[in-house]
Amino acid sequence: LRAGRVSVGAGESQARGAALEACLLARAGYGAMPTDNDHAYARDYRFASLTDVCRMALERAGFDVAGLSPEQIASYALIRLGRRDEDVLEFMRVRASGGGAVGVDNLPYLLANTGNKLLRRGYEQIAPTYKVWASQGEPLKDYKSRSEILLGDLAEFEELPEGATPRRSDILESNVTMQAKDYARAFAVTRKAIVNDDLRGFTRAPFKFGQAAARKENALAYAQLTASGNYSAANTGTAGAPSTTTLSELRKLMRKRTSLAATGETARPLNIVPKILVVPPNHETAANALRATLYPATASDAKDREFADLTIVTDAALTDDNKWYVVADPAMWDGIQYSYLAGENGVVMSNELEFRSGSMIMQARLAFDVKVIDSKALGYNAGA
Repeated sequence: LRAGRVSVGAGESQARGAALEACLLARAGYGAMPTDNDHAYARDYRFASLTDVCRMALERAGFDVAGLSPEQIASYALIRLGRRDEDVLEFMRVRASGGGAVGVDNLPYLLANTGNKLLRRGYEQIAPTYKVWASQGEPLKDYKSRSEILLGDLAEFEELPEGATPRRSDILESNVTMQAKDYARAFAVTRKAIVNDDLRGFTRAPFKFGQAAARKENALAYAQLTASGNYSAANTGTAGAPSTTTLSELRKLMRKRTSLAATGETARPLNIVPKILVVPPNHETAANALRATLYPATASDAKDREFADLTIVTDAALTDDNKWYVVADPAMWDGIQYSYLAGENGVVMSNELEFRSGSMIMQARLAFDVKVIDSKALGYNAGA
């Protein structure tokens, strides 16, 4: 493989990169095929195979590819392009800005950038239901454990005589720690996939990985919600299907929960009210019918105004057909909290060139944790 004299300006390279990325996404079924008005160089890539793309990228980067087989072209494109320091810096700039185009002569990183966009699409499509009833905590700045603070249990205000100094309150740390844990899977963009023009495989893998990451978050959160250690007589109702009677009982129990008092302080009732009803699919129809009863079309006919804006969440992650839960407003009460590693609001993708095999390894990784901070914001019923 001989370097030639072809030179491509950065502006043209990035314009071609944007056109190629749009064409790859369109061919995979994500968006309309770009026209010449959308991208100046779209015509060069609309129907190009992955091998054609590699050949054009090598030629525009200044390499003479005459006489090379499709497998050699694929291999050289993966291991020869994108190795310069400026190529790496360009990719980091695009990833950090959350947009923009990678130059076409930086093909491995362009493919990685396309894969990252597909990863995020798959991740955002799932919309995990746990985010309805859990609150997002501060980002985890590293992989060390972090103790959480029970902000809802600060001391009562006291009358302050003129000229007096307020008594200091203890900030209570819970015995719960948050710690980012990595969850990951990887796949390879191989020479064989490029020669076979396996575009569907390349695009579906990151999309499916994004969906898998969202489902993993959801499963971890529901495992926290359903853990038996969160519930005692203080927040467990008499077994029965969701109804005004069983909901009212849980509301009464949650209202009576008291604060965790610091030294010298008195525990006080918290008046917590259920805001979200979380049910398995077996109870979905009954829960919706109950809500219609509680919150009819005519507001004046509402049987219980406090339950009128009750949010119902149904998820198959609740594998027991009978058990159901209530959760207080996560904006007001620290019930279940989730956090991501700082700088990563969800799943991210990294890539590595494997020179021995001539492949690009793309890794999808989720750094995440979710924990019950205070079970007082939760209620449970074994169902019927």
